[in-house]
Amino acid sequence: NLVSSSDETASGFSTSVFSYNVYVNASTSSIQLLTFIDESLSCTSEQISSGETDNCFTTQAVTIDGSEASACSLLTCSYFSEISLGIGSKTVRVTVYSATSETFYMVNFIRPDVPTFSSVSLSKGQSQLNFSPKTFTYYLEYSYDNNGEGLSFTPKVNEATTGSAITFVSSGGYESTASFLSGSSQGIELSTTDTTVVMTLTSLDETVQSIYTFYVDVKESPFLSSLDVIGEQMVPSFSASSYAYSVNVLATVSSITLSSVVS
Repeated sequence: NLVSSSDETASGFSTSVFSYNVYVNASTSSIQLLTFIDESLSCTSEQISSGETDNCFTTQAVTIDGSEASACSLLTCSYFSEISLGIGSKTVRVTVYSATSETFYMVNFIRPDVPTFSSVSLSKGQSQLNFSPKTFTYYLEYSYDNNGEGLSFTPKVNEATTGSAITFVSSGGYESTASFLSGSSQGIELSTTDTTVVMTLTSLDETVQSIYTFYVDVKESPFLSSLDVIGEQMVPSFSASSYAYSVNVLATVSSITLSSVVS
């Protein structure tokens, strides 16, 4: 028998089937492969002494990927080996030896990658993001936005490893909880309080989650609540977030006085 330490028998083991696929979680970086030899097939001392060994094994041993497997101290296995796993697939050859023959089995371990975004687009300040799929923490800085435009996130998942559903939670300056699909947008206000945005992804096999955290630091920019030209009318259509104005004065006016109030 062949068993992995994740308690999964290698895809319904049969002594007459010599190739198996074993799927492990994305978080599994190593695994123990346990083998069990049917001791009823070993020759007894009486069979060995009489030379009647045609229908039994006189000696048995196991190698895994060419290295001699360790003897188990458990009754549930005969030999075992610790196998390190990277992302993707890894095929291991398990060879069982007797005095006169050998039999080998191929076990292919398949480990999926962790769920990731392939890209994240911002409605503003994209250059400061410097996104990388396996970097999970980001720090963003913006000026206070009193126009209500806020900041929108548009992430896309790596479809090879990741389910399309995304959980979005923001806290601090703007509280929000939502679920949305890859390629859609979620936004926050750029209020005067810093906001933390957390987006959670789940692997295709639903065994592993990845969490991206975006710390949004909002700097409050100084604004004017009013701007006046002394002796003239108030600056037309004044708005704290508009920065250019035209004021007509008489041809005889050689100087003016500006009066402003900081908000």
